[in-house]
Amino acid sequence: MIRFCDFDKAVIGEIYQRTSNMLCEIKEALLDHWELSDIMEDLINFKWEKMNRPLHCLAYVLTPHYYSQAWLRGGPQRRKPHADPYVDKIYLDVVERMVREPLEMVVIRQQLSDYLSSNDTFA
Repeated sequence: MIRFCDFDKAVIGEIYQRTSNMLCEIKEALLDHWELSDIMEDLINFKWEKMNRPLHCLAYVLTPHYYSQAWLRGGPQRRKPHADPYVDKIYLDVVERMVREPLEMVVIRQQLSDYLSSNDTFA
């Protein structure tokens, strides 16, 4: 994960998915040692909760890569980022904190809906 983040490009939107992938790989590697697997998962989740920021959720939701059909078909458990209830709640809270004007909020919510559904200009 450290090597992945040590780039001169924006990777903030990919941190959520990479963390999830890392947890799955650890579980698979420790199939015969489920006690150790649980300890590692708890440790990683504890550290993640300390460094996680709501802006990570928004960046994850706004990363186009995770909405492409090629990526979604790449595995049985792949789904769009906003389908995760935790991510969905957090990114909407961030948008509400960033946009105070009610009319602007209506426009932004419609644009987000179009983006998440791949409608109109986001098709």
